[in-house]
Amino acid sequence: MAGAPTVGARILAFRAYAAVAWSAQGQARLKRLLESPDTVPGVKLSSNDRFRIIRRLLVLDDPDAPALLTRQSEADTSDEGRRQAYAARSAIADAQSKQKLLNAFFTDSKLPERWIEDSLPAFNAVEHEQITLALLEPALSALPELKRTHKIFFVNDWLAAFVGGQRGARALQIVQRALNDRGLSDDLRRKLAEVADDLERTVRIRARYAKDFEK
Repeated sequence: MAGAPTVGARILAFRAYAAVAWSAQGQARLKRLLESPDTVPGVKLSSNDRFRIIRRLLVLDDPDAPALLTRQSEADTSDEGRRQAYAARSAIADAQSKQKLLNAFFTDSKLPERWIEDSLPAFNAVEHEQITLALLEPALSALPELKRTHKIFFVNDWLAAFVGGQRGARALQIVQRALNDRGLSDDLRRKLAEVADDLERTVRIRARYAKDFEK
């Protein structure tokens, strides 16, 4: 991020770091990037990059993240800024907040489809799987309606986020039950089976090796 030979490589490294930083040290470094925009040589952080950092901090439930989101939302009131702020709010680690957002995904006819798509990854961050597990079943039950009311690739993104954000056996049971639902159309069943494969592999690997990691 700081020493790559080209600006393009430094930008890629920054965005990768902003997506995976996890430790307390990583959170502190992300906040320093917000306060010291010259930390990455030759790279001026865009408003979207700043929202990207804040979104990650919200996923990690950093205590400073809500204030940082408010500040950046006030600094960028453009249409793009409002879209980024909405997506960032989906990263808040709170069950009530996520339930409210899910309800909006289903019922708010004025909510742009692009805003929902941008919100899905942070909404379903694996760090929040204990929160989003309760929302997996209604998310899968909504598939026929989502197929009817949204663009062709929306369901793919929806499944990739809701199933991809889970790693546990209970989630796999919910997905398998949905796959066995005779009322599910063949095309939706194929889409669900595709993303279920990764979850099934994850559950098997964790069941086999979890004790080794604990050591």
